[in-house]
Amino acid sequence: MLPFIYATYPSASTGSTHNADKFGLAGPGSVPATGHKFDLATYGNFDLVDESGSLYVYGVSTGWNGETKKFGTLGVKEGDIITLVGYKTSYNGTNELVGMYISHEEDQPEPEPEPEPEPEPEPEPGKGTLVYTLDTTDSLQGTNNSYAGNCDIECNGITWNVNGNTQINPWRIGGKSITDTDRTVFTKTAYPDALVKVALTVGTMNSITVNSAKLVVSTSEDFSSAKEYPLSLEANNTIEIIPEGGFPANAYYKYVFNVTVTETSNKFIQFSKVEFYK
Repeated sequence: MLPFIYATYPSASTGSTHNADKFGLAGPGSVPATGHKFDLATYGNFDLVDESGSLYVYGVSTGWNGETKKFGTLGVKEGDIITLVGYKTSYNGTNELVGMYISHEEDQPEPEPEPEPEPEPEPEPGKGTLVYTLDTTDSLQGTNNSYAGNCDIECNGITWNVNGNTQINPWRIGGKSITDTDRTVFTKTAYPDALVKVALTVGTMNSITVNSAKLVVSTSEDFSSAKEYPLSLEANNTIEIIPEGGFPANAYYKYVFNVTVTETSNKFIQFSKVEFYK
């Protein structure tokens, strides 16, 4: 085998024109400049192009002592990285390389960029994102079935004290033969985050008079220095409180219902759900 040297395209283009001076070149095969023949099926005519320049290839055999006019059998496609050994010729002032095939690698297209993740939608002003739910409509129950009694119930990391019947779902707030009596549902655990909205859902209101209802919010466990938000209750309805500036972090929340029941059997409000939004 004749010795050869690896060369950049410009040095191959300016090297001597002699069969004994063999150049080893590798690069992507591409469509040549205007006026040059492009043929990957038979002869093997194309430009080799990389960052150092380009060189026209005119004829490639299938290997050492290989066949000519059989370039198509090598399976080389435009853009593949092909390695050749050849010698320089010149035709009509154009430097050319006549070579033999060594190897080629299929062109690897640039991978498609990963799609950018969709940004989280911004909550509408005053709406916020739901971060906590107390849902009494399914199976959450406490130990108290007396409307006058109370018990603690833990739900999703928050302990609630409930003055009402918590052994029926939804919980029932009320009683019998009572006048202007306060019934309360409040957190004994401070909620750590500031909130933009608090929502209460009530179910049926069975023969009970709600004289007043309010949400009391304080950063003190004993609800001193509290802020009060009046509630207008309707059966099967959700009441939202969205104060300007929101609710503070590390706050306690208390619902107070002042009710009257004239009947001698228990009547009630269904305390169905509380939702916190931040």
